[in-house]
Amino acid sequence: MSERAFASFLGESLDVMRRETPRAYAALCERLAPHVVHLVVGDEALGVCGNGDGYAVSVVAAPADASVDVRTTRATILALIDARLSLIDAILTDGIELRGCPDDVVAFHDALLTYVHGAVRSPSFPRLLRAYRAQPDPDPTAREVDARAAGTDGSPVHG
Repeated sequence: MSERAFASFLGESLDVMRRETPRAYAALCERLAPHVVHLVVGDEALGVCGNGDGYAVSVVAAPADASVDVRTTRATILALIDARLSLIDAILTDGIELRGCPDDVVAFHDALLTYVHGAVRSPSFPRLLRAYRAQPDPDPTAREVDARAAGTDGSPVHG
């Protein structure tokens, strides 16, 4: 993966999903179709949009027409994947910042769940996740903030 670790991970995972779980990929594209998501992971910004039959992942400062703005850290993403933090707790503790009108945020949530369901069914996804985990963390202080949000003992936080 390149130094744009999250953009590379996301792009590769979407390619894998398209090949290995095409129905989930089609559902993801359908859910994203009218939306543009501005996603910031650490200091890495990208736009994600669906057009019904494909996707676009581009590294941009801020898409002018973003319907949803999502900001998080690599550590929060890994805490979510490892079930050390729930999605709602990540949002309530500012581990994930979401901005957008309610309908767009709900559509993003549905697209995110569709992505996760497709990813866990893709045989190649564990390899991609291992490669993403192996990347050096560009912001080690984010890990400390996310660890506090998840609880000092590292156990999951449940509301």
